[in-house]
Amino acid sequence: MVVGGIVSITALILSREPVTMMLPAGVVALNHCETFTTTAGIHAARRRALARVRTEHVFFLDSDDSLPHDIADVLDECVAAGRPLAYTDELTVRPGMAPLRSRPAPYDPVVHAGSPLMVHHLALMQTAAALSALRLIPSGDVWIEHPLYWQVAQGGAAYVPRVGYHWHRRMNGMHRASGIVAAQARGTAWCIRRSGADEFKRRTRDAAVARAAGF
Repeated sequence: MVVGGIVSITALILSREPVTMMLPAGVVALNHCETFTTTAGIHAARRRALARVRTEHVFFLDSDDSLPHDIADVLDECVAAGRPLAYTDELTVRPGMAPLRSRPAPYDPVVHAGSPLMVHHLALMQTAAALSALRLIPSGDVWIEHPLYWQVAQGGAAYVPRVGYHWHRRMNGMHRASGIVAAQARGTAWCIRRSGADEFKRRTRDAAVARAAGF
């Protein structure tokens, strides 16, 4: 992650408070402060923050989440994959419950179009690919991550079967707010249209038939 003393990865951290999180060598936090009150404002802020990234790679990190102790090794594997997008397993942590590890499948653009959690945390993007994708995805009241990751992955995506993120999910977290749920749905609808709605419907129907048949 550090070549010739140059930091090659930026963590874009979403936070309401000053960030004191410790990051591994080779990863820098981008200090970008904005005030917003709508999902469209969140989208626009993330676009502006991405435009300020000067490293080769970038990922989103929420300040109330955390990274595993071996994140430096995980990031090294993601970079070594050499794809515009590399994504990992995540550990979902809920109060009073045992942590749950998610294990996404190898990348499939049609599956990803309808399943935002296929590429969730950690998702490491090549910055140039992310900036190019921003010119193609919808703006406004659309949750940015799903369309952004889907569009970046059209240039190639690698699944790294390591835990790269600890998602501290709370029952009253902002992911449950009605405005955010609606913005996420709009992002998913865009991805499905781009992936080919007919193919998505066919494969979804085939999967449902297979389940009904006991396969």
